[in-house]
Amino acid sequence: MARRRQPLVSLEKERLAEINEELLMSGFTEAKWFKLGMILGLSLQTLKTIESDYKGDGASRCLMECLEKWLSRADNVTGPLSWITLANGLRRIGEVSSAEKISKLSGPASELFQRYSVRLSAVSISEESVDLLCTERLISNETRTGVESAGGFLLGDTLREIRTSITEDHNKLRALGDILLKSDEAKTIGQDILKECGKMIV
Repeated sequence: MARRRQPLVSLEKERLAEINEELLMSGFTEAKWFKLGMILGLSLQTLKTIESDYKGDGASRCLMECLEKWLSRADNVTGPLSWITLANGLRRIGEVSSAEKISKLSGPASELFQRYSVRLSAVSISEESVDLLCTERLISNETRTGVESAGGFLLGDTLREIRTSITEDHNKLRALGDILLKSDEAKTIGQDILKECGKMIV
C-alpha cells in the first residue's frame, strides 16, 4: 500500500520576516525582486507601486513588500503559498543556487517539523533534553546556553537552527522526537512527530 505524502506547509504573512531572511541567506539577488514578483503572480501595477513607494529604501525593502503582497494573495494570486512555489519562481528568473537552497525547506522532514514549530515554541523542555539537542547536533553549544537562559523554551532562531539541521539530515527529525519524549511538557509532541515519521516519504 502506497504511503500518502503529507500536504505542503502553507506559508503565512506571520512568517514574512523568516521567509525574507531565508531568501537572503540563500544568496538571492535582491535587485531581482521585481522579476520574482511577476513570476509569483503579482500585477505589473502592484509592483510599480512598490517600486515607486519604496525605491528610496532600497531593494531589500521592496523585496519585503513584494513578499507581503504575495503572502496576502494580492491581485488574486493563485497556487500554493509554499517554499516549493517560491523555489520554482527563483529558478525561472535564473536564481538557481538560491532555488536549490529554498527547495530543501519543502522536504518532507522539514515541512513536518514546521507543522510542529508553533506547538514546540509554547512548551519548555527539560535540561536533559536541551543537552541532548546539542549532543545530536540539532543545536550548537552557544544556542544551548541561550535555550537554558530562556527557561528551556525553543524560540525563533533556535527553531530555525533545528530546522536547518533536519533539512540537512532527515534522520535528525526522529532524533528530535526521541529527545522530546524525555520532557513532560513536550512528550506528546515527540510522540506525534515519531508517529508521523513512520508515514513520511523521505
